[in-house]
Order: sequence, then structure tokens, then C-alpha cells
Amino acid sequence: LAEAAGPSYREYTRLSMNTGLPTVLGWSWHLQQRGQSLTEIEARAAALRTLYASNDPASGRAVLKRYHIRFIALGDLERRTYRITVSDPFAGLGCVHPLAGRDGAALFLVVPPGCGTIGL
Repeated sequence: LAEAAGPSYREYTRLSMNTGLPTVLGWSWHLQQRGQSLTEIEARAAALRTLYASNDPASGRAVLKRYHIRFIALGDLERRTYRITVSDPFAGLGCVHPLAGRDGAALFLVVPPGCGTIGL
């Protein structure tokens, strides 16, 4: 699951916490406490920025493949965190499709092939 990442003990990783689905990046302080390197934490944060804010489809697809992303969340939190102004920032990826949405929030499904994701 890709969703906005940010400071610990705030609203970030809300979907992962409430569903149990793994996310690309949880709260960094918790990850550091559990022995994750700052280099890896920063790499995952950069990957999320690339996925949400890059205009380069190849880079976005590489992030999807590397982290085996199957779902992408897009709500007010993601829009604020990554300064998204378009309704579908994933349209150019070619393998990300709206699954559900309401009041400006949406859940996208990553459909292989092309993104190299694993099945449900």
C-alpha cells in the first residue's frame, strides 16, 4: 500500500494501521527503533515522493515494482504532503486504475503486467 508518509505520531500511515496492509514507509521513529537504517528510510520517503509527484512514468512504475505496491491511497493528506493538484496523478503510469472514490479521496488499484506487482 502506498500512502503519505510523514512525522511520527500523526495522521500518516492511517490506512496501513487500520487495515494491517503493509505500507512503503511507516513512522520513521518506529522504524529506527526497530533497527532500520536512515538510508533505507530516506530511500522509501524519496520513492513515495517520486510516485506521487513525479511526471516520469518510468520512475513511477519502478517504485510500484520495487515495493510490490498493489494499492495507492489519494486523499487530502497525500495531496497536501506531495502538493498534488491534479485529480489523477497516476494516469500516465498505464497500470494504475481508480478502484473507489468519494469526496475527492480515492483508492487506486495497480494492475499487472507492466508494473510488476504481485497479485491479491
